[in-house]
Amino acid sequence: PKLDNSNNWHRFEAPAGSGLHSLGGASLFIGGIDGSNDGDSLHYAGTAYVGHGTDFWSGPISGIYNKQYDMKWGRLWSLSKADIIFHKDHFGDVGYEPIENIINWPGNGNEENGQAGQLAPYFDINENGVYEPMQGDYPLIRGDKAVYFIYNDDRAEHSGSGGRKLGVEIHGMAYGYNAPADSALWNTLFMHYDLFNRSDTTYYDTYIGNYANIEIGYPFNDFVRCDVQRGAFIGYNGTNYDSDYGGGFDPGPYPGYHGDLPALAVTILGGPYMDGDGEDNPYGGCDESINGVDFGNGIIDDERYGLTGFVHYWNNGGPSGNPNLAKEYYNYLKGLWLNDSIILYGEISYGVFGAVGPGCKFTFPGDSDSCNWGTGGVEPGGGYNQNNLFWTEEEHSYPPDDRRGIGISGPFTFMPGDKQEMDIAYIFARNYADDDPLELVAERIDQIRQKVLNDSILLLPDILGEKRTVFNHHQIMIFPNPISNNILHVKPDFVIGEIYYSITNVSGVLVQKGFLDTNVDRVIDLKNLVSGIYILQLRYGNEIQYGKFIKR
Repeated sequence: PKLDNSNNWHRFEAPAGSGLHSLGGASLFIGGIDGSNDGDSLHYAGTAYVGHGTDFWSGPISGIYNKQYDMKWGRLWSLSKADIIFHKDHFGDVGYEPIENIINWPGNGNEENGQAGQLAPYFDINENGVYEPMQGDYPLIRGDKAVYFIYNDDRAEHSGSGGRKLGVEIHGMAYGYNAPADSALWNTLFMHYDLFNRSDTTYYDTYIGNYANIEIGYPFNDFVRCDVQRGAFIGYNGTNYDSDYGGGFDPGPYPGYHGDLPALAVTILGGPYMDGDGEDNPYGGCDESINGVDFGNGIIDDERYGLTGFVHYWNNGGPSGNPNLAKEYYNYLKGLWLNDSIILYGEISYGVFGAVGPGCKFTFPGDSDSCNWGTGGVEPGGGYNQNNLFWTEEEHSYPPDDRRGIGISGPFTFMPGDKQEMDIAYIFARNYADDDPLELVAERIDQIRQKVLNDSILLLPDILGEKRTVFNHHQIMIFPNPISNNILHVKPDFVIGEIYYSITNVSGVLVQKGFLDTNVDRVIDLKNLVSGIYILQLRYGNEIQYGKFIKR
């Protein structure tokens, strides 16, 4: 598959070069509560529709937005591993000139303009914190080819949802693998997002949603379902033949998949980090460990959510239709209909036949929720989840049509300076030999998930071709915290050798740096820092650790 911007409607071409498309659009939603209890405590960003206002703008959060800013940041950066290897091997050659995307890789922001100092990832050969490609620095990417982008919700008022700003900055990387012999990798497009809270506000009950408008060829004959165990929601044809689309409110024509029917799975491989509880939560319960990651791995408080909810909705204006306002989007992220009603098990649409209860977190789960996690461990009514009766669109005999849905991950607390992550895979499978595309896409989800566990494919390499070592990001002991005088004591996990430290504010701007001596109890003088929240980074060799502190 590949991203395709050759028309104004479909965006996801699969197979690549076929002219066939299976996705009309996709985007991230994020919303949280600021805790003020003033009746206007929701902050939200994200819209489903192009041309109906916007909540996001290209580039990092900045103190200055002007024409020069737009020229620099209103773009994408596309690179292959081969491009980077060539640069790495030839940067010192006489007459060598790197390609434009390597020269202008956005490794650093303009701190004088209030931007974060460190942006796009790169290998820093002399560890001076400055991206210098002609000195041997080079971009770090995932996969064999990647497209990098940055956007934020802070530049202006949200004209799409009307939601209050969060001050979130999102760094995204779409990537894939050149692996024609591996059908799972060859048919998967990966998305990685880093979400930074650059504000001074803590957001509670924060959710991230991955919206997708399913368009499997002909856009009005589709079904959707979710797979709780695999952390995915899936679009597929609801008819035995996928017709061509001749156009209508969108220009056409667009070819259908005809008799070789596909399925597209939107899979959350790793969601945001769960709030810490001081435990290494075990794997295997009827809980978030069903499709989350890093459970039972011996590390405390590194667990990440997977898919914690799925909501489908209709292309209409009813209580289970298109959201328009921030509160309506946030309702879907919480698993509610637009009118605040709880979504009931079996309820294909608000107030429509089929509801048997109880309230549920996943719509159309089929047979994928064997322990009834989505209903809080309560067996659904109507005999569902037993005797081969499962909640799907087919079971309801509902006619296929235009389908869209939101994969949900949360809730979590989003503190100033925090970085959260989302790893998503768009996995395509097509029936060429009378195989069930749903069975085939399930097999490919399993194969991709196994690569996450065995091959660490979600990790950004520190050095090209080498996976980075994972370190517990809760290992630094900082005291006192909050600090009311100017002396900060630090006890990192590594205690020998000289350690480089850097301190950034919640906007990501570097405010202090230096080296710590070889004492076990290391001390940093903070007399030049104003009151606020700060992020401390320690680096020793290839090891990096983080901690957060408050200066009063």
